[in-house]
Amino acid sequence: MDLHGVAPTILEIRPSGVALGRSGLIRCETAAVPAPQFEWYKGDKKLINGHHGFLIQNYNTRSILNVANITAEHFGNYTCVAVNKLGTTNASLPLNRK
Repeated sequence: MDLHGVAPTILEIRPSGVALGRSGLIRCETAAVPAPQFEWYKGDKKLINGHHGFLIQNYNTRSILNVANITAEHFGNYTCVAVNKLGTTNASLPLNRK
């Protein structure tokens, strides 16, 4: 194993189909050493934890974006960005109505 670490690679980004008025989540799983910093975007707009029903939970190598009380405005393209000192990677997927 490389002693200097591993640049982030997104192993999996997984949505759940969601229904209006319910909550949904998108999970972003990475391989990175050291553990990356995560950012989430909807389109080109950075999401802020706790704003507009978005809750971002960051763990060692994964981040979970939880969307509470989904409205039609929440549907669209989401991007997970993972950054550590060795590099940056991102993956996108749409959050669609069930």
